Amino acid sequence: MNENRKPGDEKGKTDFEPARRYREKVADHDRKGDTDEEAEAARRDLEGPEGEELRRAEAAGKARAAEEDPEIECVSDKLRDRERDR
Repeated sequence: MNENRKPGDEKGKTDFEPARRYREKVADHDRKGDTDEEAEAARRDLEGPEGEELRRAEAAGKARAAEEDPEIECVSDKLRDRERDR
């Protein structure tokens, strides 16, 4: 038995708990954070000397994610879609 599961928990229920907490924290940051300022800082980083390295790291991460689950939808895509639909 998984020591993180409580007796009587539905099978797999706790497996989704970390993902749910992550999504909640991302959404909370989106509401409270200065995302415009962060986006500007990210743009500057991409245009700076480490920009090429950042793009390679992003491509490598996306390639690994695609290998694991080709149907995966990025959290940032969901947030973008949610903002678009508001």
